[in-house]
Amino acid sequence: PVGERYQQNLYRLTKRDGKLEREPLQATLFVPMTGAAESARKVKPDPLKPTVRNGGFEEVIGDSDAPIGWHYLRQAVAVNDAKAPEGSRSLRFTNDAPGRASQALQGLAIDGRRVSWLKASCQVRAADIVAGPDKSQLPALIVTFYDDRRAVIDSAQLGPWTGSFPWRRDNGEIRVPLAAREAILRIGLHGATGRLDMDDVR
Repeated sequence: PVGERYQQNLYRLTKRDGKLEREPLQATLFVPMTGAAESARKVKPDPLKPTVRNGGFEEVIGDSDAPIGWHYLRQAVAVNDAKAPEGSRSLRFTNDAPGRASQALQGLAIDGRRVSWLKASCQVRAADIVAGPDKSQLPALIVTFYDDRRAVIDSAQLGPWTGSFPWRRDNGEIRVPLAAREAILRIGLHGATGRLDMDDVR
């Protein structure tokens, strides 16, 4: 994995004619290094200014349809979209098997001692969305908070969304727990069936 704490890519290095060629494969999220390796990191995430990277899904890894900065992609692809609210791409989630994962995740640093609220927003479009086997399995933007031991302490969301509708903005405020030191932003169908398009995630 190469990159910063929450924005890393896995590369394949191939030696051809005595030269190394780098090929980006996928976005990854690893636990942080410890000791000197972590303290030597030149660019560190700012826990006082949590932000979403590539929330318009315009940047992709190499020639793939995988957006930079988003990991654990399941049944999700960045698609060219002439009607995308922001830029020329959106992220499309599709699922026809109830309960199956369809998601994208992004990690971020946050310090609940100094940041009390997050303002979250996104553009969403839905087609034929039906809840999964557990009726809580519905599309949403979910923020899960972790303490300094990386134990889950709380989660909150925008959504859920059902049925079919054209592009629309959803936004809201999310309370940050005092003990929060990291968060994972998770978007997708989360076990529901149908198609969900997302763009301009902030």
